[in-house]
Order: sequence, then C-alpha cells, then structure tokens
Amino acid sequence: MKPALALTLSTALVLLIGCGQDAPTPVVPPVKVVSVEALTGANALAYSAEIEAETTLNLAFRTDGYVDSIATRPGVDDQPRLLQTGDTVSKDEVLASIESEEYRDKVETAQANVDKAEAEAYKADQDFRRAEALSATDSITGPDYDSAKSAYESAQAAIKGANARLDQARIKLEDTKLVAPVAATVQQRQIEIGSLVHSNTVGFVLAKIGTVKAVFGLPDHLLELVDIGQVVDLRSTAVPGRAFTGQITEIAAAADARTHLFDVSVSIANEDGALRPGMIAALALSTPGITNTAVGVPLEAIVESSGGGFAVFVVELNQDETTVKLQPISTGQVIGNTVAVLSGLTPGQQIVVKGMAQLRDGQAANIIQ
Repeated sequence: MKPALALTLSTALVLLIGCGQDAPTPVVPPVKVVSVEALTGANALAYSAEIEAETTLNLAFRTDGYVDSIATRPGVDDQPRLLQTGDTVSKDEVLASIESEEYRDKVETAQANVDKAEAEAYKADQDFRRAEALSATDSITGPDYDSAKSAYESAQAAIKGANARLDQARIKLEDTKLVAPVAATVQQRQIEIGSLVHSNTVGFVLAKIGTVKAVFGLPDHLLELVDIGQVVDLRSTAVPGRAFTGQITEIAAAADARTHLFDVSVSIANEDGALRPGMIAALALSTPGITNTAVGVPLEAIVESSGGGFAVFVVELNQDETTVKLQPISTGQVIGNTVAVLSGLTPGQQIVVKGMAQLRDGQAANIIQ
C-alpha cells in the first residue's frame, strides 16, 4: 500500500472511532459439513501419475550466428507455420539454420588453399623425381638433393594441413544446420527467426515418445507394494476407453525433499503416440488389508495441506464457538466421488465439504444445513 493511501485510511479509521462507531465484527463464514464414515471394499490404492517422455534431447547449435530459417508445417488453410510444440520430426530433418554466407566463404578460401598446396606439391614432386634420377648417376650434389627432398616433404605436409582446415570449414558450415538426430516430438522451441545463437544454445527440446513413463509418488511405508519389473495397468481420461499396461522400471533411491514421496516410474509402450508428456494417468496398487483402517470422505472435501500433501477441515465443537482444524491426511483409492483416507481421520468426525475457500486453520465457522 502506498504511504499516502495508508495514511488516509488510518485517518479515516481514527475519525470513525472518534465518532463512536464500533469496529466491524469479524465475519464467521458459513460451512456445510458431513460425518466421516468407515469405508468397505477398498482393497487398492489409487494414484495419479504424470506421463513423461522416456528420453528427452536438448538439441543445441554448435556454432554462432543469426537464425535465418526454421522448419515449417501446414497450418490454417494449409498456410505454412513454424515448427512448434507437439509437432513430430523425422530423423536427419533440418529443424533450423543460421546465416551461412560467412561459413561458405571460409570453405571457399580453404578449398583455394588446398588447390594452391596441391599445385606446389606437384612441382615439388617433379623436382624431387629429377633429383632422384640425377642422384642415381651422381649428377647432383648432396645439398641440392637434400633441398629437393625437403621441399617435397614440406609440400606433402602443406597438403595435409590445407585439407584439415578445409574439413574444419566444411564442418562449421554443416553446423549452421540444426538436424534432428532421431525421429521425435517437439517438446519446446526456444528460438525465433532472427535470434542470435551461440555454440551450445538450445534450439529445440525433443522427446522420444515411442516409449513413455508414468511417474507417481509413493510414501515410504508403501514401498513394499512395488518392485522392479512389476506389471501395472493404467488409464488416462485423455484416451478414454483404453487401458495401458506398463512395467515398473525405476524406484527412486531417496524421497523428494518437498513431498517426502519416492518417485516410481512405469515404462509404457506407446508406438502410436496416444500418450503424450504432461498427460495424467490413473493406476491402482493392490493393498490387502486396508479395509479395516480406511474411511471415506467426499472428493470435494479434499484441500491442499501446507506441506504439499492433502488435508481436510475437521470441525471442533467448543463451548463458546465452533472452529475448524486443517488436518493432513493420507489418501488411497478413489471410488466414485469418495476418496479412501488411510490415516488422519476416524469414523464419526465432521469435516467441511462446502465453504473451504474462506477458511484457515483454527478459524471460527458457522455450520449450516
């Protein structure tokens, strides 16, 4: 708040109090509550997993320059548009290029130096051949012979050096093109025509999605439910009516510092590209014996806890007022509109299902029917 505005409001408040008006009474938000009930028939834990690419490639330039072209795809009314997120690219396709005139000039200069070195080498070769013939008949002095031989060897070395510089110039010219090393899907495009790029500037992020992985978090006390090679079935609302089968291929060695969950990765064959990075998939892990401890709460009662997990507002009845407490919970399987809660709640407790947006931990609330 600006100082002048703060002063004005403070002055107005003083005037109101001075006039004998009472300070405004805090508003007690109305809420609707339900009772927590024991849940039967829940013998599996449901998890949401995010689909990720099995392999992600950062495709970077290897030289400097200004981008002068980017690959296109048919757009609206078949008008070309620049390559963008979600487009597929083929192996060896040129995705972008930088201005190449300077590099072409260097190739031409290097080629000219090779031609010059070869001409000088040809003359040195002829002179050395004559020197060898004269040496066979003792018709040339030793120093002259050595000089012809040295000139020949120097000319041969000069050709090798010129050819090496030509190869380097050609590589630099080829590096003005950004080429897809594999068939993949564009995950990001980080350049525009006219952008100045340098060596190691990333132009595109590509994802290979012939195989994808679904990643979900698991608390430490449930790690015994998963093992490498275990088969898991998944579904995604983005691909209705279709089930996917994958295998657990990775279990994190350490928990995430924020969520305290262990990431578990499930690899899924995805030859037709139906699953894309960023989609959400649902999976269930069999957990015999949780029916005796689970309770059910409406899905609409779930809020995010301060620690990054899930919580509900539990009603606490006092003599003077009714307050709510933000209670962290451990969730399990989703059954219709009901969520199985494995810990944090007991049957009979009352929780808020309407009006959570206006609540905070410890706040007074007004229960309505």
